[in-house]
Amino acid sequence: MNVNLGYQHPKVLAAMKAQLESLVTIAPATANLARGEAAKRIIDLAPEGFSKVFFTNAGADANENAIRMARLYTGPR
Repeated sequence: MNVNLGYQHPKVLAAMKAQLESLVTIAPATANLARGEAAKRIIDLAPEGFSKVFFTNAGADANENAIRMARLYTGPR
């Protein structure tokens, strides 16, 4: 991933090092503290009645899973 924050900016390097020391990468289905905190923040901002967050890798995964969830909700057609 490229970021437009300057070449080897000290704050960016410090953040990258901190992340490498805690968690380099993780699969979408695996729980971790960062994902849990992100989900909590999303739910705190969501309208009343929302209580779950579903993380995916990319737009295609999001679209496929949205279709699956819609079919589960509306039933087969």
